[in-house]
Amino acid sequence: MSKYKKYLICFIGIVVLALAGCLYWYVEVHRNTPEYALERLQYAVEKHDKELFYEYADVTSILNKGYESILTMLIESSDGEEAKTAALETVKMLKAPMLIGFRKAIDDYLTSGSWDSVIGQTEEETTFDMGEIIVQSGVKHLTFRGLGGIKESENGAVAAILKAYQNDLEREFDFEVILEKTDSGSWKVTEIRNFSEFVVAVENARNEKIRAYMEESAEIWRTHEATMRDADFDFQRIIGAKNLGKQGTRGELKALMTDRVAKDWQIRKEELEALTVPKEVESLHKLRLKICGLHIEYAEGYANWLDDKKAITLKVAEDKIKQAKTLEQEAMFLEKRISKQ
Repeated sequence: MSKYKKYLICFIGIVVLALAGCLYWYVEVHRNTPEYALERLQYAVEKHDKELFYEYADVTSILNKGYESILTMLIESSDGEEAKTAALETVKMLKAPMLIGFRKAIDDYLTSGSWDSVIGQTEEETTFDMGEIIVQSGVKHLTFRGLGGIKESENGAVAAILKAYQNDLEREFDFEVILEKTDSGSWKVTEIRNFSEFVVAVENARNEKIRAYMEESAEIWRTHEATMRDADFDFQRIIGAKNLGKQGTRGELKALMTDRVAKDWQIRKEELEALTVPKEVESLHKLRLKICGLHIEYAEGYANWLDDKKAITLKVAEDKIKQAKTLEQEAMFLEKRISKQ
C-alpha cells in the first residue's frame, strides 16, 4: 500500500470520527440544551407546527404566571385597600375565561402565522375581543431579533434573553424567558418573567406619544385662535360701520374671509395633518380636521355671498359655521376624556 493511500485512509478515518463526534454532540448534548429548545420553538412557529411548539413550551404555565404577574402589578398600582380588593376580585373572576381566550388566540396564531387571524374575533366562550387585547398588550407589533444570551436561574432553571423590536416602543425589548429541564433531559419554556414590565413599557410609550400629540396640536390651535380673534375683531369693525352696500366695504370683507380666515384655517389644517397621530387620538384628530374644513367652507361661502348676494349662498355658509361650532364642543369633551386617561 502506497503512503498516499495510507494518508487517504487516515484522512477518511479522521473525517468519520469527526462526523460521529458531531452526531453524538447533536443527539446527546445539543438536543438537551436550552438553545435547542428555543431553536425548535422558532422552527415550530415558522412551520405552523402546534404539536412541536407545545412540546417545548408549557403554555399553561406561561399564561398562568404571566396573568399572576399582571395581577400583582394591578394590585400594587391601586390606591387604597378597597381598590386593591376590588382589583383582586375582578381579575380573579376574569382569569379562567381570559386564559381560555389567550390559549385559543395562540392556537390561531400558530396555525396561520399571523395575529391578523385573531383580530376582530370575539370568542363565545370568553366574550372578550382577544384581537384587541393582543393589540393593546403590544404583542401584535413584535418582531423577534434573536437570542441575547442564557444564564443560570434559581432551582436549576435558566433564563434566556430574547430580543424583540416593538413598534410602539421604537426599540428592542429584552424578554427574560425561563426554561426548566424536563424528566427526559430536554428543556421547556415555562415563564416569560418580565411580561408585565413589557406591557407597562408599551403603555408608557403610547401615553408619551398621546401627550406629545395633545401638546403639539393644542399649541397649533392656540396660535391660530389668536389670529382668528384678530380677524373677528376686524370683521366686527367692518360690519359695525354699516356700509355693506358699498363695494369697497364688501371687497374688504371678502379679502378678510379669503386671504386671512380661509387661508389661516387651511394652514392650521396642514399643520395638524403633519403631526404623528397615535391610534388612541385618531377620532379627535379627524374631528379637528373636519372642523378646519367647515371653517374654510364657511369663509369661502361667505366671500361668495358678498359677490352674488344670494340668500341661499349665505344660508349654506352659515350652516357650515353652525356645524363647526357643534363639532368644536364635541372635540372639547373628547379632549377632556383623553386627558383623564
